[in-house]
Amino acid sequence: MSKRTLVFASPEWNKKLAELAEGLLRAPGVDLGDITFALTEKFTGVPEDVAPGGTSGWYVRVRSGKVDSGTTPLDQAELKITADWATTHADAVKIVPTDPTPEERAEQEKAQAALVETGKVKYEATIEMPPAMARALASLHNDIASLTLEPS
Repeated sequence: MSKRTLVFASPEWNKKLAELAEGLLRAPGVDLGDITFALTEKFTGVPEDVAPGGTSGWYVRVRSGKVDSGTTPLDQAELKITADWATTHADAVKIVPTDPTPEERAEQEKAQAALVETGKVKYEATIEMPPAMARALASLHNDIASLTLEPS
């Protein structure tokens, strides 16, 4: 039986993603020190039956080592991602290498750049994600992808 039960960008999906991110950052051995960094995603063009109003999102925030998360995209964050639902749905279910080879990394970066070029995915970063936070969140995409229903 499949574990894929969550609809991409639905309120339940966003809640689970925020919980997963917070859990990874609070895991034993993760030292966030005095990190201050917020990551937020906003999905646009979401079907009304998935997210009333057509938008949805989530965030995870670290402030001086303290972690919180939620299901409302933040207006202010060190990394803001805005993505069109239809454009990114297929990628949301793909399992990707968490420790990619240089070739796999280049392929991932090329695919991301192609999405950005369409104008349907936008990254706004004021600073780079701190390495300790990036390491802790390395499995986040695959964790949520493994729970996300395939596009129909």
